[in-house]
Amino acid sequence: IRREWRHLDLLVALGDGLPALVLENKIGAIPNPRQLDGYYAGLCSTWLPFSLELARFVLLTLTPPSFVPPEPWRSVTYWELLPALRETAQNLTGPDTILVEAYAGMIARLIDVAMAYDPGVDLNAPFALSSEEWSMLNDSRLLSLVEKVRAGRFAEIVTNKLMTAIGEVGQVGAGFSNGSAIYQWFMAGQAGRLFGWQVQNGAFRLAVILGDADPRLRADQEALVAKLHSPYFDFSLTDDLRHTLGRYEGRKQWLYYAPSFVYQYRPLAPGTTWNDLLALATWFSRRTLEFAVDHGAPNCI
Repeated sequence: IRREWRHLDLLVALGDGLPALVLENKIGAIPNPRQLDGYYAGLCSTWLPFSLELARFVLLTLTPPSFVPPEPWRSVTYWELLPALRETAQNLTGPDTILVEAYAGMIARLIDVAMAYDPGVDLNAPFALSSEEWSMLNDSRLLSLVEKVRAGRFAEIVTNKLMTAIGEVGQVGAGFSNGSAIYQWFMAGQAGRLFGWQVQNGAFRLAVILGDADPRLRADQEALVAKLHSPYFDFSLTDDLRHTLGRYEGRKQWLYYAPSFVYQYRPLAPGTTWNDLLALATWFSRRTLEFAVDHGAPNCI
């Protein structure tokens, strides 16, 4: 039994030429089909302590993926695994029984939490947690889990939407920082710069990430972006989306995260839904693509 072997979460191998279980375990973000293909391709090109033909490849997740996993992978949710965990606990004795029963109970509660906050269940629900929910989840030490599940699921939904509406434009990223989820999408532009959008803590940002050859001082970076890329920071929306963004009330024209993230933002309106955010992400991804192509930027990441 090996953990993190060749970037795989868990390998249970019986020996050379024998069956094995290859398990990719995801509590928050769900890998896309290309990532799963990459894991498998990596095994095809190296020596293995088991039979590749006899191995079973399982993607284990709290919430089911919205795609059919590529062969030879199959999807199993923790909900489907739960009966086997409980049966295992019944067949054990002593402290092992207590441990596995407690683990199964924890998994059952995590499933309930994940399903309650899965954006895919109701895209017309508000995307932002209420202050009461945030405090409750934070006090229960569940905030990180909930936000990661929400971020991973919504990133998957947006990626699928962009692939359908625009084409092969790369993955929407998801993460967690300073107590809230982050959703972001960037594409490569001229001079090694990245153009894209980011959503965090009620703010929708348009950003440029400077390249290695660009200035290192903040003031010089902001001046460069202002001179070359000001038209990119256009928050104009169609009538059906105008209600989703509020006015920027700050004084600074440019905002900044070290070492090279220059951005402007607009606050998301109260009551903005997941569907609203999905439409915003699609709108600004399309605009980013058009801007970058006009400025000689062919590649998405």
